[in-house]
Amino acid sequence: MKFLKKKMAVALAIAVAITAIWTGIHFGVRIVYDPEIPIDWAATTALGTWASAIVPIFLVFLTAYVTERMKNDREMVSQSNLELLKKFEAETETKDTGEQLLSHIQSYITIAMMSATQDIADYIKKDSRETMRLLEELEERGKIRFIGGAKEREACAGIWMNQKS
Repeated sequence: MKFLKKKMAVALAIAVAITAIWTGIHFGVRIVYDPEIPIDWAATTALGTWASAIVPIFLVFLTAYVTERMKNDREMVSQSNLELLKKFEAETETKDTGEQLLSHIQSYITIAMMSATQDIADYIKKDSRETMRLLEELEERGKIRFIGGAKEREACAGIWMNQKS
């Protein structure tokens, strides 16, 4: 599928280049520099008009491609970080004290990049209300921040992110 997308992108770029060259030649643009050849401003305008019509379409597709690529990369990094955290946790399985639990929560949020309250509750094996209390404590210390969702204790459906330094 990637190969097909690349082939289509190359074919589109070649088609645009051929169309631009043909339009320029058709309207009188010359590739050589010769001061005796008169400047045809209509040809220059036509070429600019074609470019201003085609380039934005290309940029829309380029932007969508780059955005999708960045999203996929971010998800892959997040997934690999979570797998690394699970391996680390399996090796250092101990009974958590209060401070260790807060440290584990902060590490989980840091590695996941951002996480929902329920995901954190599932990770630390606590109910959502207890998890919300711990998250609010970390927020008060300035370690994490709330970035969206319902923060009321009854809802417990927020998204949390590591506090930037």
